[in-house]
Order: sequence, then C-alpha cells, then structure tokens
Amino acid sequence: YRFFRKIDNTLKFVALIILTLLFMDPYKGTSVPIINGISNEREIYKPNNVTYLMLKILSWKPHFERANVRFAFGGAQAIYAYYLENNYAIEAECGLTDSYLAHRKISMRGRVGHEKEAPLSYLQEKGIHLHMSGEEGHWGEEKYKGYIKGLPGEINIIYDDPNVINILRQHPDIQFPNY
Repeated sequence: YRFFRKIDNTLKFVALIILTLLFMDPYKGTSVPIINGISNEREIYKPNNVTYLMLKILSWKPHFERANVRFAFGGAQAIYAYYLENNYAIEAECGLTDSYLAHRKISMRGRVGHEKEAPLSYLQEKGIHLHMSGEEGHWGEEKYKGYIKGLPGEINIIYDDPNVINILRQHPDIQFPNY
C-alpha cells in the first residue's frame, strides 16, 4: 500500500512539473490583459497600482465626506467605496449591493456579471450624485462629465448638486467642466 502511495505522490509531482513547464499565458503580448471580456485580474490589480490608487482615494475622502456624496460605481471601482467609506454607495453594474438591481431580469446576454446595469432613472430616484466609471462615454452629456487626474474613465454627474460639485472641485485631482 505504501508503495502505491509513494508512486501516486511521485506521479502528482512529475505531472505538476510538466504542466508548469507547458503553461501558456493567453494574455501574453496583449496590451491590456482582457480577452473577450475575461480579465487576468492578477495583472490588473498589481500591488503597486492598488497602493497608488488607495493613496489617491484616501486624499479625496475629506472632500467626499464634507459633500456627503452619494455615488454609484462599477464592480472594478469597488475600491472607491471601500476606501471612501461613504454613507451611501451603490454597485451599479450587477446588483451586488442592491436587491432591486440584483433581481432585475436580463434582457440580453452580454458580458457575464455586467448585465444588470442600473437605469439612469433608478440612480436619480436614489439621489445618486455621481457615477464613477472606468469607461469613457458611458452616460449623459459631455458638460456633465468629470475626470480624475491620473486615472482612466470618467465621473458622470447624475444628480447635479452645485454644492457637492464645488466641494469636490477643491481637490486638485477632481476636475469638472464649468457649466
């Protein structure tokens, strides 16, 4: 019995070595580690990138607190909600934080986990000031789009509260057009 167990462990070890040597990285050579909507998050969320983003977000926190911002975010932007610790933040792509969105019917299959986007009217009903998106060209008119220096994507103004926007504008990273 010990003999077979020893052979079994040896085979597992040899198989592990062979499979490691034969491993092909399908993302190798791609400019962004995303293929058909599937990402290699290990490459996207590298420790240096996460630390950079965390420090940036923590610098915004006093402004978000003072303005009492209510915001929506996509799944990849959950780090905003985590470090800003807002009174109200809603994940607006798949319903992770909202039962209404979680129970919406999927009208058309798309990128898995990104098919239950919050309707603009629902975000307005919830009094959401901003939608923080990693994508550009997501919603609304150009005059209602803000940007954060050093980060991709945009901030879409959902509920236009001049007091909120003016407080956020005081941070040098957060830029909104004058409208």
